[in-house]
Amino acid sequence: MSDFVFDLLDPRNLIYKEGAFDVLIQFAWAEGSEIPVAARLNVTRQEPHSYAQMDVHGAEWCSFDVAEARLRNYASIFIRDLSVAGSRV
Repeated sequence: MSDFVFDLLDPRNLIYKEGAFDVLIQFAWAEGSEIPVAARLNVTRQEPHSYAQMDVHGAEWCSFDVAEARLRNYASIFIRDLSVAGSRV
């Protein structure tokens, strides 16, 4: 993923809360492109602490909306898994 530049201040990044989890989806862009070339997903819960991160590159998204929907879906999967794992502790 070192070939891609993720700008934390890019207004196209998505930051939201789902339940007790904070979600950050960052996108990397080719110059002049309207479709991201890569994405980084971070899902974090403070108490009890849980964290998951995933980088995606080479995905064949046909639009920003498709990329956003897929990353939100991945975030939901992480959240479900981390919630189940946290309930076993």
